[in-house]
Amino acid sequence: DCYFALGQYEKAEEYYFMILSEDVPWNVDTYIELMTALYKKMGKKKNIQKELYDKIFAYYDAELSKNLELPERHKILGDLVVAYYNLGKESKAEKLDAERDELVYVAMKELDKYEHFLWNEANQCANNGKPELSALIFEQYLPKKEKGYSDEIKLNFHLNIADSFKDGNNFPKAIGHYLTVLEELPNSEKALLGLGTCYFLMGKKDIAKPYLQSYVELYKAKDPRTLSSLAICFMEENDYKNAIHFFEQAAELDNGKEEGFQAIMYCGIGTIYSKNLHDYPNAFKYYRMSKELNPNEQILGEMNLH
Repeated sequence: DCYFALGQYEKAEEYYFMILSEDVPWNVDTYIELMTALYKKMGKKKNIQKELYDKIFAYYDAELSKNLELPERHKILGDLVVAYYNLGKESKAEKLDAERDELVYVAMKELDKYEHFLWNEANQCANNGKPELSALIFEQYLPKKEKGYSDEIKLNFHLNIADSFKDGNNFPKAIGHYLTVLEELPNSEKALLGLGTCYFLMGKKDIAKPYLQSYVELYKAKDPRTLSSLAICFMEENDYKNAIHFFEQAAELDNGKEEGFQAIMYCGIGTIYSKNLHDYPNAFKYYRMSKELNPNEQILGEMNLH
């Protein structure tokens, strides 16, 4: 930047390219802007983006051809993933990202050797939309680490792993860790909610119901979908009174925050009154409440049907 300001454009160009391997592709848009201004001053017409990426790929291809240690290869592949996403080449980026994940699985077979790398990667995965891989890594640490942990830290470790497995839709794995916590803390808020959610999403509503019910009785629900899930569990048992109660609670808790949610809740209540209880005045009441909230075509169609 200083050379650019001084008008020494060749030196500025030299230094911009020197830092490509360190900072690009993460801030490539900045470099394209800077170097476009630079070449304009130099009177050169170039495809800056192409030139930058040609240099990026040439550098990384050369690096990957070396006999790299696993963590370094993983890092370079990560940079390439970003580069291809920047170029809109998603299929190539996803392929390389899958290759990175395979390296993580290889590293997990040698936990002692790659302990530091894996610990950092587990945290990265948790923050980058790969909760299940994060949980699988942390799970490897449990036998090694938990002996030195206090009971509280150990149970939190299990909860964090369970939450990550749940977020990654690996419900059987999540359930195992939640149950471990529940054995020690029978009223654990997170374990009760986690178990209820997992079983519900697995379609095992009969098992989900007591966990969700215990959670709602002991704690103030923070997510309206917890209450609507419990309502559906009661519907499965033809307990329409409680189903209506929890649908109403869900609508009240949502309070219009999620578009369309209240309309779905009121439509559900209307359908119970119409289809199951044959209470048509109340059915009309809740269908009208739903319609006032501008429901989508699917919900409107269900109202019209009944």
